[in-house]
Amino acid sequence: MENCSLYQDKVDEPHDTAYFELNKDLFVEMYIYGLASQALSLISMSQKFGEKDLYTGIKIHPKEDAPMEVVKYHPVIYFNTVLTGNQGVLNNDLELTKADETDFVKGFRETFEVGFIDSLRIMSTLQAELLRNGQYAMTIIDRVQFIREINKYGVVNGEKFFEAFVLTKEKILSQLKKNDPIIWVMNSNKYRHEIRPFMCLENDRIYISHCAMEQAKHLWCSIFLNGGMCY
Repeated sequence: MENCSLYQDKVDEPHDTAYFELNKDLFVEMYIYGLASQALSLISMSQKFGEKDLYTGIKIHPKEDAPMEVVKYHPVIYFNTVLTGNQGVLNNDLELTKADETDFVKGFRETFEVGFIDSLRIMSTLQAELLRNGQYAMTIIDRVQFIREINKYGVVNGEKFFEAFVLTKEKILSQLKKNDPIIWVMNSNKYRHEIRPFMCLENDRIYISHCAMEQAKHLWCSIFLNGGMCY
């Protein structure tokens, strides 16, 4: 492995057999051993917590890039507004199909300069493609890549989407009262994570969470179905 690092840093060049002979089978065996060792260590460690086991088993995916996955309990609350408001109304998609005709969606477009339904579709697409339908709980990408990801779908402007749904430090500071270090009034402030699920970190990278996008989609639908009012 040291020889690989020292002499074979250019993958497009042939192997230098004068220094070593590459043992591909050994590399595969070491990779499998490393994955299995890590998985078993996590399972063994979690058994110390009794009924609150975090890791419970192993899944094998021989045809995927990550062939082994540790089965774990994910203590993330699933946000579904049907449990807290709009009971029954979310069972029918008729209103959503005519969303563009409503005053709320027209006002949404005038305010944020992006389409309402298109924005929800972008979130669903990011969940499906970037986070593989929840296989990854979150990821972090730079701002340029984030805007490029939005623009490639061709339904909304990436910069406008960023302004509408990404929290920045400056926007959060605008919600503070005087010199208070925290926001006291929750669930009603204009800039909050529940409806703006992306966060721009100080290094200009974007934090993208599957759970946060799922929550935002439900809350925006709830607000829409209530004519622009929170449930």
